Amino acid sequence: MIDPNAAYTRQHAIFDPVAHRPRLGRIGLVGCGAIGSAFALTLAKMGVTDFTVFDPDVVEVHNVANQVLYSHEDREREKVAVTVDVLNELIHGVGSVRHGQRLDVTAHARRATR
Repeated sequence: MIDPNAAYTRQHAIFDPVAHRPRLGRIGLVGCGAIGSAFALTLAKMGVTDFTVFDPDVVEVHNVANQVLYSHEDREREKVAVTVDVLNELIHGVGSVRHGQRLDVTAHARRATR
């Protein structure tokens, strides 16, 4: 039987998300477009399994060509749902909180600077 953690041996030599979990906490992913979806996939392949995902959009036909997690079958589904579903299919143990709304970064910035 193959050890599922063996896939992460090289990545963990550089960065072990389990060892850093107390400092990392949950990863917040704002946007699941071309960059966000690729970033989520890369982190998941490194062994990061705890995400909070924000994106108000649904998958549209033009997203399929340049956003790595989406296929034609995903059209009209929420990007956050597809992102989490695909990561769970590819990487065992991905846990997440989905937010299909726009993150008000301005409001968070105002609170942080008070």
